[in-house]
Amino acid sequence: MKVHDQLKYFILIIFCFLFLFSGCTPENSNIDTTVEVITPTIENTASLTQTKITLVDGLNREVTLDKPASRIISLAPSNTEILFAINAGSQMV
Repeated sequence: MKVHDQLKYFILIIFCFLFLFSGCTPENSNIDTTVEVITPTIENTASLTQTKITLVDGLNREVTLDKPASRIISLAPSNTEILFAINAGSQMV
């Protein structure tokens, strides 16, 4: 193998590492990672049966339900696993 070919492979490997590590996000980035956790209690679940529910989906559209959802459709196996993990498997269609 010639020195010229070795240099090509070395440069290719360096560029591969630079490409792989360029996607890493620094710790001081402006990405908001806060999550609001709502723990169900008797008080807030009782109020759900009497009022409309307004949610915002992943595309920032408002979705309003007249009452809480009683049946759930799962479109992916991973979502099905999550539903069974939170004991909502009986509500699946």
